[in-house]
Formats: sequence, structure tokens, C-alpha cells
Amino acid sequence: MIRAKRIARKVARVAVALVLTVSGVTAWTHYGNGTKAPRIGLSLSRDWYDRSELNPAATGLALSRAGANVTHLNPGDLADLDRILDGLDGLVLVGGLDDVDPALYGGDAAAARFVERERDDFEIELLRRAERRGLPVLAICRGAQLLSVAHGGSLRPLSGRQAERHGVSARSLSAHAVALTPGTRLHAMLGPGPFPVSSTHAQGIADAGPALTVAARSDDGVIEAVELPGPRFVVGLQWHPEWEPLAGERSLAPFRALVSAASCGR
Repeated sequence: MIRAKRIARKVARVAVALVLTVSGVTAWTHYGNGTKAPRIGLSLSRDWYDRSELNPAATGLALSRAGANVTHLNPGDLADLDRILDGLDGLVLVGGLDDVDPALYGGDAAAARFVERERDDFEIELLRRAERRGLPVLAICRGAQLLSVAHGGSLRPLSGRQAERHGVSARSLSAHAVALTPGTRLHAMLGPGPFPVSSTHAQGIADAGPALTVAARSDDGVIEAVELPGPRFVVGLQWHPEWEPLAGERSLAPFRALVSAASCGR
């Protein structure tokens, strides 16, 4: 009984420390750079891992290091979206566990997992209104897939060796290499590669759509980045730069570029 109480106390201390840490990180990422910093909206789901601040924490920290403050968005904000967007300087579509609804691109519904159509519709509308305002956009993992679908592209489930290399595993933080397409924004930003990236996805972009350019591929051919040609910053990364602290400036480069584009539009 005494041992059980000691274990319970230790668990409670860890839980309290975790809550305080997450709360501190959240406060810093939302307000730490002051009132004059660009404000970036992070589009999230209603799932527990987003509501608990765990999923967006790394992205928020990367944006904070790049000089921005963040505001969280979710499908419940649709009715007030124009007012919210009036206070933002850029957008990030973050990753998540749910797949983009195959009905949006003529895919196989049986191959999808944890579909949250409300989030899909919200983020497609978010992208439309961001385009009207000229806001820069960075889309990560699931966000890159949604960005492609919103621009007329399609997705496919990964299988076999590709599923092993790109999915969740002990090697996810340095899963495979990517090479960047010459002439693209990403190539100018990061160089040609190849360099290792993190990877946690079970689906991939099959077709980027008519408006987007494929900006990077892995060494097994999977599309790893897409971007919109032209002056507006719209980039989708299939990998997770926010999870790559050892990559240093390379991992922060997409966030710095987004914040720079957001600052220019103010």
C-alpha cells in the first residue's frame, strides 16, 4: 500500500510538471515575441492531442524561434473565420492522425483511417480565404496532402517497403533522404540535398494537382514537397522539420521563410 502511494505521488508530480511545461510553452509561443511580431495561425483538429497542446507544441516553438507568435484554429472557428484571418499574417496546416477524406479526390474510402471531414472542409475553406488575402502558407505532413487535394491533386496509400520507410517506426526522426527539384523555392532555400528527414505518414501525394509543383522527392520516389509557383509563399512539406532540432538552421529555414513572407505582407 505504501509503495502504491509513492508511485501514485510520483505519477502525479510528473503529470503536474508536464501540464506546467506545456502551459509555459503555449504561453511563450502565443505571446513571447511581443505584440509587433507576425501572428501565424495553426490549423488543428478537435482531437485530444491538439486540444491538449501536445501536437502543435513543436511547431509553435519553431515559429517562435523564427520570430512569430501563434494562434490556434480549428473547425469550430468557421463562423468567425474572416475576423480571425484579419488578425493573422500567415498560416500553418499541421499534421495529424486523421487521413484526408478520399471522397475529396476520388480515392478508396476503405484505405483511409480516422477521417475527419469537418476538418478537411474547414482547411480547404481556410486555404481559399488565405488566397484571397494573399497570406503565406506552410503545410506539414497531413497538411501538405490536404494542400494538394485542395489544388486538385490526389493521394495514395503507401505499401510494402515504402510504408515501412515512411511510416511510424524507431527510425522516424531520420527515416530517409530527400532531394529537391532545381528551380523551386525550396531548392533555393535548402539546397539540392540529399539530406535526411523525419517521416510518419501512411499515405502519400500521388498527384500534386495542376497548380502545384513537385519540389522534392525521397530516394524511393515518394513526393516529399509541393509548392505554388509565383510570388506568394505556399509550400507543403511531407516531412516534419519541427521534429529535427539536430538539423539546426536547415530545420528552421521553412519557418523563417514563412515568417519573413508574413512580415512582408503586414
